[in-house]
Amino acid sequence: MLGNEVIGIEVLEIQKYLIYFFLFSFVGWLIESAFYSLINKKLINRGFFMLPISPIYGFTMTLILSYLYKENINLVILFFGSAVFSIAVEYFVYALLKMAFKVQFWSYEDYGSKIKRRVYWLIFIFWSALIVLYFEFIHSSLDGLLTGLIFNYKVNMISLLPILTTIIVIDGLTTALTVEKLRARLIEMNDIRYKFKSYIEHSNIFGSANELIQKADIRSEETAINAIRDLGFSVITYGEVSEEALAANLSLLKVRYNKLFHLSLYERRLLMAYPNIKYAGYIVCLDDLIDNLNVKKIVNRG
Repeated sequence: MLGNEVIGIEVLEIQKYLIYFFLFSFVGWLIESAFYSLINKKLINRGFFMLPISPIYGFTMTLILSYLYKENINLVILFFGSAVFSIAVEYFVYALLKMAFKVQFWSYEDYGSKIKRRVYWLIFIFWSALIVLYFEFIHSSLDGLLTGLIFNYKVNMISLLPILTTIIVIDGLTTALTVEKLRARLIEMNDIRYKFKSYIEHSNIFGSANELIQKADIRSEETAINAIRDLGFSVITYGEVSEEALAANLSLLKVRYNKLFHLSLYERRLLMAYPNIKYAGYIVCLDDLIDNLNVKKIVNRG
């Protein structure tokens, strides 16, 4: 009898922790998305996943529930303890994502005070204050409500765990593939910019690149390729290139560069969620994509 009661209590706690994880993942996502939507004046799905969850918040709160929070805990200890847990998880997730994808997803360097460009102290004061308010005024009632739901309505989160995990894994893999697809796009853009710059360095005798492109008046990739073929210059030979051939090649590069601005839904979502995202070595190309996404026009930095 006693063994069954102990097992029942353990199962109850596991169920509640699962609910807390998903609940706080959603609430954290909601608050962060609302904040960034407000300051950017447009709806933003903030977070690594397409789903309306941000597991970093769920994970942090379950850690605080497991290892920090106790009834009648001193609120000062709860406040600073919550800040320590939040900062530790923030660093861990930041380092994990950077190691896995070679990408810096976020930075607080634009907000003034900084701790190694990753954590802004006012952000953690805000979250720590929210955590204290939650435990002071909400947690006891919510905990009792969840206990009643689990016992009275036979809520079984454990049986749903494989389904929920599968959905999250698929969502995470989709985002991971999007990150790599965006990297491939940036590599291609960077290669085009390099070729464009090389052509410009050998075109001073003909005037600026923009003047040559405007004079050629080539609007499509097919037209540019046909013009290059007709001129007999599939590859530019420096020193003997004509003005027309150079203009056609520059136009082709510009057309191909502009085509790379057509992002998928997932890529647009990722760039809007993380406007400070950094791919090492591709800063200018990434800025071009973000500028184009924000102002809805092609930005020519040639």
